[in-house]
Amino acid sequence: MTREHIIEFIQKQKTAFVASVDEDGFPNIKAMFTPRKIDGNCFYFTTNTSSMRAQQFMKNSKASVYFYNRGRFKYEGIMLTGTMEVLQDDDIKQEIWRTGDTMYYKQGVTDPDYCVLKFTAIKGRHYCDLKTESFCIEETEGGRCMEELTTIMEKFAASGWDLIAVPAQQWLDGKDDRDGLTAAIRQADEECGSCGCDLDPLYKRALELI
Repeated sequence: MTREHIIEFIQKQKTAFVASVDEDGFPNIKAMFTPRKIDGNCFYFTTNTSSMRAQQFMKNSKASVYFYNRGRFKYEGIMLTGTMEVLQDDDIKQEIWRTGDTMYYKQGVTDPDYCVLKFTAIKGRHYCDLKTESFCIEETEGGRCMEELTTIMEKFAASGWDLIAVPAQQWLDGKDDRDGLTAAIRQADEECGSCGCDLDPLYKRALELI
């Protein structure tokens, strides 16, 4: 999964499904227009400052965005996970303002009910042709995420604890049983995630990166 494919796919779609977290911890999903601007791993949307979505992001920045295309014989979808900021900066509001936006923001670009949602993607998941693939945004932009995951796997492999050492070494050897590896790390976190050893914080971080 390359960044070029991600951006090209997103730009061809007409709708984005944006998920926020409500005050009770449940996901809320809303269909929105696709991003007005894409800059690196940042995606910019417009919405009303008074909207429930904006208010939720002000309290909890965790977010997910989903794009899909359903063809006659092929279905493809990309989910991105990251954080959302609610921006009121005049420069970015002016930059992505479009003719016709007064339909939604009666006072124009200076309307206090007009804001910009800046989504910063951290990781994602791609589905196509009955196959799924998880990816890290940093990996598509230079390999930093993969390097971190490799370092963690090397530590797991050298731990001497077969529960994580064996699947970690298999991953390092290119035998990618992602489901088995994930299950092993989750079990290790449950059994030893708070024992005080150096591996404690690595379990959850590895699950984020896989």
